[in-house]
Amino acid sequence: AYNGIGPFDGESVDMRCIARAEVVAQYYVVQEGSDITSITDLDGKNVTPGPEGGGTTGQHQTLMDAFDIETNDTYLTYSEGGRALRDGDVDAWFIFHGAPVINAFATDGGNLRLLGFNDEEIGVVQETFPWTTEAEITPDMLQNHDETVQVMGTNGFWITTPDKDADAIRE
Repeated sequence: AYNGIGPFDGESVDMRCIARAEVVAQYYVVQEGSDITSITDLDGKNVTPGPEGGGTTGQHQTLMDAFDIETNDTYLTYSEGGRALRDGDVDAWFIFHGAPVINAFATDGGNLRLLGFNDEEIGVVQETFPWTTEAEITPDMLQNHDETVQVMGTNGFWITTPDKDADAIRE
């Protein structure tokens, strides 16, 4: 947005970063019995990357391009994506770590599995999205999840416009 590239092509946004907020984990979820064991196994599969126009949708498509993969995408809200995966309507669900996936694992976790990224895949992710980092999902973060999985991490930032009062920002 700041540089006027990507979806902001030619129209930069005048903004300022106040601080880095947190690392948000992002990953694919598949059914426990799925033959999908790596991101490359998504080729030709039915995936819900989130709602049309959402941030995860663009990231998913860019990841697919980076790995030279084509998926059949169904655009659903994050909660609908979890239900579609549970019901077998899609093969994978791309999601950020938050309430929809926490709830899905609380109710159906025994039937779900996180699709981790190996070191080579994380390298491709970081080359594609230089602002990303590694993140881990550990057993204490999800019910019915008993292993540590390496996933993609996106840095969250606090952003403001340059005309915002500095005292208001500090408060």
